[in-house]
Amino acid sequence: MDKDRKLLIDFLKNNINKCDCNDKEKALNICNLLEEKNLPSNKELDKIQKDETDLEIKYEFFNELSNYFDPVYINLKRKNHEMYVKNLRNRNKK
Repeated sequence: MDKDRKLLIDFLKNNINKCDCNDKEKALNICNLLEEKNLPSNKELDKIQKDETDLEIKYEFFNELSNYFDPVYINLKRKNHEMYVKNLRNRNKK
């Protein structure tokens, strides 16, 4: 796990108890998806981004959440794209 992802997960876990019940579930879901060894798909990343935006807008203590989330989001999107291109090139070779 890279440093940015670990910082984001730590930030979420440190502030998760300040949320109400439904939003705790959103934050835990974000943590769980980011802690997995497999990369989240682009669809999952978009859902995570939506949840992140909701949390950031709703709670003042999550104002810095985008500062932690954006580098992780960009990095994961880039990795997904690289994997897609690699698979596409392998298929085209055949």
